[in-house]
Amino acid sequence: MNPENNSVTQGSPNIHNNKQKEESKMAIRNWTKLTKGDKQIPLVVFKSNNTEESYQKFRFIDCNRIVTQAKVNRMKREILRHDLTNEFTIRVKPSQCGKYLDIYDGQNRFQALCELTMPIHYQLTSMNIDDIGSTNSVQDKWKLKDALYHYCIRQIEDYIILAEFHKIYKYPISTLVVLLSGKNTKKIQEEFRSGNFEITQDVESIKEILNRVAQFREFNDEVARSRQFLLVYIDLLTEPVFEHEKLLHKVKLAPSKFIKCNTQNEYKRMIEKIYNYRSSQIVRLW
Repeated sequence: MNPENNSVTQGSPNIHNNKQKEESKMAIRNWTKLTKGDKQIPLVVFKSNNTEESYQKFRFIDCNRIVTQAKVNRMKREILRHDLTNEFTIRVKPSQCGKYLDIYDGQNRFQALCELTMPIHYQLTSMNIDDIGSTNSVQDKWKLKDALYHYCIRQIEDYIILAEFHKIYKYPISTLVVLLSGKNTKKIQEEFRSGNFEITQDVESIKEILNRVAQFREFNDEVARSRQFLLVYIDLLTEPVFEHEKLLHKVKLAPSKFIKCNTQNEYKRMIEKIYNYRSSQIVRLW
């Protein structure tokens, strides 16, 4: 097979220097070796011979999102209903060692085809490891847990710290992203998926806040885990008249008043009422 005459090379990167030329030659040699004997119709196709070993030249990338059997099963049903896998190719790149074709896009589809012992339609990609998250988030949006897994595997420190928070405090990833980044916008979730998440807040201070809020869980766990309640509580910490122990004491006196609300304003009114429960002097918190 001559890769230069194959449609799979259309996405190959431009070559600007000798180093890139050498890397390109190596990739072509690896590509030619790995794809020797595969059928061209006009895309490269690997035809299985119904044995597990047939697919061993393909390899998953650790930091890609986890293959989920439920999604694989849905794909298998759809493929059996109408096989369009030749139109949705697996995108691969020769591994550095030259022994495998690493799957950069389409690993759930690949797994479905393996289980059905069907041919693999694939093509060479110019994607790199940094493109995995951003590409998947566009065509099939990554969940935050997918992005967290991806960047933890890649040893990105801020994501590892957030993962530890998620493990200890059991808050939704989206809530922890807001707390640790200091940003409460939709854009921050896209930044998180694309690998641009940064912790800007003091980690020890956030731990202290979450430990305090955790004291309210015995009265209403749903409220204590609410992002809206958490953000309102953080606002309270800036009020000179607010005392955490006093609020905790009043909630113990009137736990039935500590209820789930829909908005931050509703939480503010609820908290202020509880804070002033059985008090002769009303304290305005807002």
